Amino acid sequence: MKATLFVVLLLAFGFNRSVQPQVTPDEDFCASYKKSDAQLNKLYQRILIEYRNDKLFITKFRAAQRAWLAFSNAHLESHYPDSSPAAYGSINKMCRCQEMNELLKTRIKQLRQWTDGVQEGEVCAGSFKIKESK
Repeated sequence: MKATLFVVLLLAFGFNRSVQPQVTPDEDFCASYKKSDAQLNKLYQRILIEYRNDKLFITKFRAAQRAWLAFSNAHLESHYPDSSPAAYGSINKMCRCQEMNELLKTRIKQLRQWTDGVQEGEVCAGSFKIKESK
């Protein structure tokens, strides 16, 4: 009787449903960071291809990206200077991923100006291309 009741309860409450693994906050924030990192790398490569004929720009752009990488790493280290595992508590990994994700999102927004372009007539366009008319 108890075994039958157990089976009935399992069926009633979704025994056949797929079980979703629990995602810890660390994994979720770090997944977002990894996604943003991949997005930034893809965008960076796209800019290198789109602007490949402008050798001076490419040289300066690569230097700017190297400087941004150094800045973002230094910023993260200044925010969390103690690298020991016990420093800043058990949530530290999540916090680091969250901070880096925000830096990546900001950089993605900056780089998109080269791929999206700016409005014609923008006097400070510099090396940004002009948006195509629709």
